[in-house]
Amino acid sequence: PPPPPPDKKKIYKKAIAIVAAAICAVVVIGLVNRDYFVARRAAEQGDAEAQYALGEIYSVGIDVGIGRIHHSDKKAVEWYQ
Repeated sequence: PPPPPPDKKKIYKKAIAIVAAAICAVVVIGLVNRDYFVARRAAEQGDAEAQYALGEIYSVGIDVGIGRIHHSDKKAVEWYQ
């Protein structure tokens, strides 16, 4: 027998979910990118919380809009101090 016709409601819901996920990903990348630069600027001006945050970022490595900030124990320790 021929396959059943596609359920247009299911396809529509799936498409909406995919678009929503893509939008969320773009927003999150933008926030991480902005937050990294805000934290970096504050850390360079002596903000202890921002310095700790950068230490955390370098201890695990993260992806930001400009690329990947790679794991670096050396940089993490520099910011922790």
